[in-house]
Amino acid sequence: MPQNPDWVELYTYVHDKIMGYDETMKLSKYMVLRLQGMVKGQFIGNNKHQKQAEYDYRTILITFKMCSPQILQWFESNKTAFKDETHKFNSAMSIIDKEINNVVMRLKNAKKSEEKIVKIELDNQLHEGAEYKTKSKEINNDLKELW
Repeated sequence: MPQNPDWVELYTYVHDKIMGYDETMKLSKYMVLRLQGMVKGQFIGNNKHQKQAEYDYRTILITFKMCSPQILQWFESNKTAFKDETHKFNSAMSIIDKEINNVVMRLKNAKKSEEKIVKIELDNQLHEGAEYKTKSKEINNDLKELW
């Protein structure tokens, strides 16, 4: 079964940039379920519960990218306060949870603006080039001898 490329990109970003794991480590099942649950607006991925929202992996990834400086700064200033990696990951997810709706609204507004630009009618902006009119006068052949 081929995986969704947006999911792979999200997983890789969280794995490498947010959690700082190397290639010998993987995200825990809990972390994966938290990321997949966010797609449905749930705390953790669970098919038995009703969807509370609907986000795509791309939106979640953009939210992580926008919030990564804040998350990494939070990690650095509280590195002794985290009892384990799950606690650390949950604090990152709480920041993402607060910001994801702002990102959704920004993306919708950007899409609307782009559509408006495409739909602008340019009928009244016809560009008709001006015809060249010579301003100098032709010299009469009879007068050429005088010059």
